[in-house]
Amino acid sequence: LVDAQAQLFTVLAVVFALIGVRGRVNSEQLTVNSQKPIVHWSRVTVYCSLLTGLALGAAYEIRHTQGLVAVPIVVAAWGLPRRERVRFLGIAGIAALVVALPDLWYHRQYLGGWFTPESQELALFSLSNALSSARSLADRFFAGNEFGYLIPFLLYGIYRAARDNRWRFAVLAAWILVLGGFHLLYEAVKIRDLLPEYPAVILLTAYGMVTLARDVAHPMERHKCAANTGAPKTLHRLQ
Repeated sequence: LVDAQAQLFTVLAVVFALIGVRGRVNSEQLTVNSQKPIVHWSRVTVYCSLLTGLALGAAYEIRHTQGLVAVPIVVAAWGLPRRERVRFLGIAGIAALVVALPDLWYHRQYLGGWFTPESQELALFSLSNALSSARSLADRFFAGNEFGYLIPFLLYGIYRAARDNRWRFAVLAAWILVLGGFHLLYEAVKIRDLLPEYPAVILLTAYGMVTLARDVAHPMERHKCAANTGAPKTLHRLQ
């Protein structure tokens, strides 16, 4: 149940970040003498930066390792101009801190440090576990009752997403690689520990299915569609 809750708030944090970046509104050029145009924020961007932080804080509260979701959020906001990026991440960071502060205070008061873990599992994290953990997770991930039969669609989805929309692909890649890579250090890692990262994998797999079906049905339109619209609706809805 905890894994499902962590997954929910992780997804919300990333989705709100993408929607918030999309929701920014540029005004017309209101300045003179070739100065930079004034940039106005839309309400959607403000609300989504706040919701991004709240979801991130909740994900951290449920499972502390989900605090690493901050990395794909930063990647999502990186396309904004510097001032907007700092403002977006600042609001999100403050909101996340407000949600996480009770837990941090508890750690400080009763465990001796802001980030001191409740359990002794920190001793199970080591670089020496990376290879063995990777083999263990790969055995489960490639199993027929997981993603085994879907790997071709996943690979094609990665290829097409990276080509059609590199920025949003970078968000999904950061989501999977940062959190997945961190869990490789854990000696007792199980495939269920990566459940919060499954939505990103599923999205890329579904994207591979949609684009492959379209490319097979309309091979002549493949390059035209990529040049004109970037990505089909599966990924385009995040724009």
